[in-house]
Amino acid sequence: MKSAHALFAIALATTNACTWKAKKGADENVKSIVEPAAKWHINELETCWLDAGMAAYGEDAATIREFTDEEKTFISGKVNEQYTISATGVAFIGWRLCSDLKKEGKETILTLRKGTADLATSAAISIVRDKTTGAEVGTGLGRGKKVKGDDGTLLKYVPLEANETIAANIIFGLEAYCGGARMKLSKEKCYQGVALHEFGHVAGLRHEHIRPEAIASLGCDLTKAFEDFTKTAGTGKSTFAEKLGESAELRGEYDPRSIMNYCYLNVLERMRVMDDQGLTTKAASEDEIKMELSAGDRATLKSLYQA
Repeated sequence: MKSAHALFAIALATTNACTWKAKKGADENVKSIVEPAAKWHINELETCWLDAGMAAYGEDAATIREFTDEEKTFISGKVNEQYTISATGVAFIGWRLCSDLKKEGKETILTLRKGTADLATSAAISIVRDKTTGAEVGTGLGRGKKVKGDDGTLLKYVPLEANETIAANIIFGLEAYCGGARMKLSKEKCYQGVALHEFGHVAGLRHEHIRPEAIASLGCDLTKAFEDFTKTAGTGKSTFAEKLGESAELRGEYDPRSIMNYCYLNVLERMRVMDDQGLTTKAASEDEIKMELSAGDRATLKSLYQA
């Protein structure tokens, strides 16, 4: 599956997105870019691990890679710590094998997929299908359907049609990226950052660094920040330009500490400390690196799901 939400694709913002106006008495910590259409109609999202048993339900057996028990415990534990009804207004529940849910006739909201050993990317992408035929009719973010322009770039996210259904997926490409030479963090911290970032997409958050003020005002220079990555990938330039689109809402101020911000992740990966303006200050120890949702991430999701 290919996704414009891949964690390591470099983005440049062009947009006519709208700026959200906070209600009186709203939490001043709200700071993120959200897609209202991506909001789920429920607060607890059934989550499952893709397993070999899913070959009986149409999955290609040759592409199924099962998570280890250690990986399951680590990812589910970190996500459950951060995404809670009280803190974010939305939580991920279940964490069972997908085939077990299928056998019981239960609906799966989110499927977790383990990528190949050389997949140096992770992605959150939703698949939209026709309810009658089961045919794939599009992709999306969270529960929102993606609308593309003639050039294939994002225009907006919209609610589903009455005859459509959607299922979210996260593809984890952890081994190649988190084990790469550029990574100075421990694999555990890296895995944690990737997981929290991608679950943020499923919940409806966009990339924070594509705000115009991130690039123009606060030194979030992605070309430089990811220079070594693009050289390693053999491209020497940005892989694509990510547009905010018409439907994105810029809530609050730019959040340099958002888990959805490539610049924040880039700083942490290099074991550096970031100040309140999002600028690198000094070298850090592993213990100083807090790979977690920012106050802005938590407040924004809570405002979205408890509205």
